[in-house]
Amino acid sequence: MARSYCATRAFSTRVHALDQMPGGMYLPTIVLPDLRVERPASIPDFYTEVKDYLLEHEAEHGLMLAVASVTLIAPAESWWSLARARDGQVVAAALRTMPKMMLSREGARGAMAALAADARQANFDSIIGPWPSLESFAAAFGGRWRPTHRHVLYECRAVTGSPVA
Repeated sequence: MARSYCATRAFSTRVHALDQMPGGMYLPTIVLPDLRVERPASIPDFYTEVKDYLLEHEAEHGLMLAVASVTLIAPAESWWSLARARDGQVVAAALRTMPKMMLSREGARGAMAALAADARQANFDSIIGPWPSLESFAAAFGGRWRPTHRHVLYECRAVTGSPVA
């Protein structure tokens, strides 16, 4: 199957940058040389490429899965991108169809930094996704970020049956 992409950015060198976080803490941002950022031609093409990766952790990616699966025509100023490892596997994804950028889980170290570097031309005012991905993306993107609220997923670890009457 042939793939059609609007743009591809390959990272051929290792990039280290230090970004200051609130409280004076510095976090390293690393983009590994075996990551490649791709922008499929459309959101349906993006969905086809990232669906299996997103479904591996469906609870974390529910919003991105839902939006990408039903968006046939990209709204103005939307943006989407995915990061692939050297073996071709998708290791991260980002999608913006509203002012918030939706981020996936970071499947390989440096994947969010790669997406952040590519997202410089995207127009967004906030990010939403798994907490570690938000921290990595914000550190790599730079600037001032502040947490607004956290979404929490609950996990049922045991089911207790009701007494039999």
